[in-house]
Amino acid sequence: MKLQFSKIVLFIVITGFLYSCNSVKRVPEDKHLLVENSIYVNGKKNNTERINNLLFQQRNKKIINIPLRLYIYNAARPNIDSIINANIDTKPKKRKRLERFLSKKQLDKYIEARIGFNNWLKTTGEAPVIVNKEKIEKSEKQLEAYYFNNGWFNVDATSKTDTLENKKATVSYFVKTGKPYIIDSLTTKIASPVVDSIYKVSEKQSFIKKNEQYRTATFANEKDRITKDLRNSGVYHFSQDYVYFDMDTINTNNKVQVELQILNRSVRTEDSTYKEPFKIYKIKEVNVFTDFSYENKDLEIVDSTNFKNFNNYSFGKMRFKPKAITDAIFITPGDVFRDKDRSNTYRHINNLQTFKHPSIDYVENPDTTLTANILLTPYKKFGLNFSAEVSQSNIQSIGLAFNPSLLMRNVFRGAETLELSAFGSIGASKDGGDESDPFFDINELGVDLKLTIPRLFFPFNTEKIIPKTMFPSTRISISTSSQTNVGLDKQTVSGIFNYKWFASNLVTNRLDLFNIQFVKNLNPDNYFGIYYNSYDALNDISKDIGYNNGEDLAYPNQTDAFINDVLSGNTSLQPGDEEYDDVYSINERK
Repeated sequence: MKLQFSKIVLFIVITGFLYSCNSVKRVPEDKHLLVENSIYVNGKKNNTERINNLLFQQRNKKIINIPLRLYIYNAARPNIDSIINANIDTKPKKRKRLERFLSKKQLDKYIEARIGFNNWLKTTGEAPVIVNKEKIEKSEKQLEAYYFNNGWFNVDATSKTDTLENKKATVSYFVKTGKPYIIDSLTTKIASPVVDSIYKVSEKQSFIKKNEQYRTATFANEKDRITKDLRNSGVYHFSQDYVYFDMDTINTNNKVQVELQILNRSVRTEDSTYKEPFKIYKIKEVNVFTDFSYENKDLEIVDSTNFKNFNNYSFGKMRFKPKAITDAIFITPGDVFRDKDRSNTYRHINNLQTFKHPSIDYVENPDTTLTANILLTPYKKFGLNFSAEVSQSNIQSIGLAFNPSLLMRNVFRGAETLELSAFGSIGASKDGGDESDPFFDINELGVDLKLTIPRLFFPFNTEKIIPKTMFPSTRISISTSSQTNVGLDKQTVSGIFNYKWFASNLVTNRLDLFNIQFVKNLNPDNYFGIYYNSYDALNDISKDIGYNNGEDLAYPNQTDAFINDVLSGNTSLQPGDEEYDDVYSINERK
């Protein structure tokens, strides 16, 4: 009976799916389903993804050439709630009979489930893409814009819609590009002498090259390059709005004559606007408020220091060594204004993990200098964290792990961070021993102490070799752990001393002065009972050289004896042989 019922349900599902496989089922009578787009550029069909993605309408997605999501969408019923209620209310007493048979609550749940499944079909599926004249016209303009921005100024795009049988249609786009325009010359018209001088220094780095095809993106990149170059050369008030390109294409035989124009600075007052040449701004002062907060912003300064012309202020007792603060700041008194100095300062201070995201503001002085005010808000000196997890693996039925940690900031008043963390876990192995053994027979406990110094901890000055623009840091770590794990117990002590710095945005360097790990196996006799691969490798070597008459080695006695014989030179294996080195490595791990 159950098998017959299952067949009936399967038949209904298949029938319903096949019925929904009519791709135009939800297409209105006077509309057409888009089944294909074709793009022809200068008479040749273009199937590249970049060009196809320019169109505002794409046909329904297909899987193995089947619009599966469209079929799923078509399986949904429009106005399903009205259909269900109308079906129930076909007879006056039908609803009451259903409520008496199922109960009103169950009937409501049934209706809700039907509506929910219908909505799932709609959201999982994909509505039919109906040919839309407005979107076709937008696609034409998008194609023209793409080719225009890549140097084909005389481009023209048209389209043709072909209607097919059964409410389907295809759309063909025809693009005539004409000849591309080539950059013929680049001249400059720069109003401010200061800007003109800076531009000429980096003129060879321009993205605009003679005899190359015009591309709008090239001019956008050049605008960005000029702006960055000037703002990193002291031109504080400069922005992209002052850069213009005047292009002449009239009677030039598909050539573009480009004139770069950089205007004077526009200065606004309360009642007027005037122009003046740009000026170079230098940093006059750098004021660092080391413990700023909203609560103390109106309080008086209590403590202050001046270190290398940096003014450090505190609303309480100064908690940081001056050098620790100035090492993280790239904005230097006496230097010209540079945008990248502010970016590097943000990054370095954030890397300290001692302060919240800083605020850096410039105040303009009457003598074309700037005062930089840097507001630092320290985190709390101590931070406590705790994490726990439950796990399962092929060797344990259940495992519990925890990891509490304590973070101490500014340990030696040099923005150092000291992290003390503990880790522990217990687990129950799937291959447990005797019934007298405890349920949790796998455990590990350990402690890790890590000190991070935001500079290279070295007896000599390394600034010339690794400047602070590379964000150097030193990490010293000591850890110890004890582990009981399926019959192989061990204790581990490790120590790490390394340097880290960023040679570029893509390259990170790390140098380990030492990375030492000491492992003591508390149950070495059971080593080969746990690490089967090591045993198999050792056993194969013994058979290859005819040791133990080709019989399997018994552990621990015969395996230890074989290792000792190999390392003592009592076998045919000699130092330098590959198999000798394998035995040596197994002994080291053991």
